Amino acid sequence: MRKNLAIVVALALVIGVALGAYLVFFGETDHRYRKHDSARAQIELLAGSIDLFKEDTGSLPRSLTDLIKQGSVPRWSGPYIQDEGLLDPWGAAFYYRAHDSDQSYILFTLGSEGRIGGHGNARDIQVERSQAGS
Repeated sequence: MRKNLAIVVALALVIGVALGAYLVFFGETDHRYRKHDSARAQIELLAGSIDLFKEDTGSLPRSLTDLIKQGSVPRWSGPYIQDEGLLDPWGAAFYYRAHDSDQSYILFTLGSEGRIGGHGNARDIQVERSQAGS
C-alpha cells in the first residue's frame, strides 16, 4: 500500500512539473499563473505526504510540522517532506485541519491575495481527503 501511495505522489509531482513546463512554453506565461499552477502541484504533493504519514502511523498529523519532525508519534518513518514544502509559492504557510472523528482533512492555500476567495490566479486552492483517501 505504501508503494502505491509513493507512486501516486510521484505521479502528482511529474504531472505538476509537466503542466508547468507546458504553460511556460505553450500557454500563459504570466508569472502569477505559473505560481498558481505551482501551488496546485505543491498542495497535491503535500497531501500525498500526509497520506503516507497516515499509512505509516495510523493517524493524521496534528500539524504539518509532524511531517518533518517525529515528536512522540509511534511508527513515524519521515521526514515526509522538506521544510520548504510547507510554504506556498507566495511564502505563506499552507493551512491544514484534520478531523479526528472521521480521519479526514482539508489542506489549502489562500492564493496570491492571501484572503479567502479570489478569482482567476488569485483563487484559493484546496485538497480534501476523506477516510477512504479520496
